[in-house]
Amino acid sequence: MYWENRDKVPAERYLPLLNLSGIIAIRRHCMSLVSESQLRIALKYIKDDIPNLTSRALLWVQSGAGNADAEQRQVVNASLNTLEDQIRRVSMGKA
Repeated sequence: MYWENRDKVPAERYLPLLNLSGIIAIRRHCMSLVSESQLRIALKYIKDDIPNLTSRALLWVQSGAGNADAEQRQVVNASLNTLEDQIRRVSMGKA
């Protein structure tokens, strides 16, 4: 009913009723639950999955990295270390 009739009544008239009903507060609460869940998933990814990936890449570089020469491995190694430092700062909230 709300969606069908919301354009027929001015906002000044229905907004107090929506606030009184608690619909806005419930909607805000539900949206915050979703936001918190998404934040938790993103932080887990940043703290666990990305460092795991960079560690594997670092191990690959140290083990020879296919046909890369020592200079190329050193560049990749430095880049991975920089990435790990940035991830650490982001996960600690210092970015």
